Amino acid sequence: MPEVPLAWRLSCKLAVAALALLPALLGTSLPATAASSTLRLTLNERTVSVDIHVPAATARDAVVLVHGFTRTRATMAGHAAVLAQAGLLAVAPDLPYGLSAHDNAEALAELVAMLRQGSLDTEFPQAPVARVVLVGYSAGAIAALLAATSPGVVGYVALDPIDYPGGEGLAAARRLKVPAVLVHGPPSLCNLFRLAAPWADALTALVADRSLEDAGHCDFESPTNRGCTWFCGEADPLHQGKVSAALREAVERLLPREATVAGEAAGN
Repeated sequence: MPEVPLAWRLSCKLAVAALALLPALLGTSLPATAASSTLRLTLNERTVSVDIHVPAATARDAVVLVHGFTRTRATMAGHAAVLAQAGLLAVAPDLPYGLSAHDNAEALAELVAMLRQGSLDTEFPQAPVARVVLVGYSAGAIAALLAATSPGVVGYVALDPIDYPGGEGLAAARRLKVPAVLVHGPPSLCNLFRLAAPWADALTALVADRSLEDAGHCDFESPTNRGCTWFCGEADPLHQGKVSAALREAVERLLPREATVAGEAAGN
């Protein structure tokens, strides 16, 4: 990979840092699901809030949704609700660390282990899950990518991912062995002009690289708020719907129902 010019590295860092200064002018609320609760968990030595969206029937598969930099689990709540309605255990944590993708990845790995052990103390009975898909948005896609090597993770989805100028995500993409799906918009300041584009060639088990040409960066959150739209442009409900459909399709491809049925039959 050619060396990135110093001026470009600095401009990318400034763009990321600028997001941290944006106030969350509007709050976000959790959409209703069959059942949901919020836990306080210690992940990688820090205590954070984690939203659990439980489907109507006991789920053996889970999806962990990872928010972007300066964002919170609330911006993944809509995606979590849709996936829970599709029969999956959907989990949206607050990330405990800011820009440290490696520290956040360790926290996510601990969360995946808890899901596989069935050790989450919720008001809704939940058996240990057999398979986990990690979904990461924007900078959260790097942390999710690093954590996707954890035992039990069978797939990875990136929503309009960014990479840091040093190629931290690209290096992780080269190491990833599980199937992966990329869903992204066109180059823009808020996705660092698609600095993550080389991931498509680096991923050894790429299932799909889907471009939603008219989608803005905030369209990949559900719901978004003015902390994103003030800087990155207004979200469009039509494009948000396309992102939601693309995410559900990606997860269904990575968690084929046939495998679940076969596994249950073999266990009987």
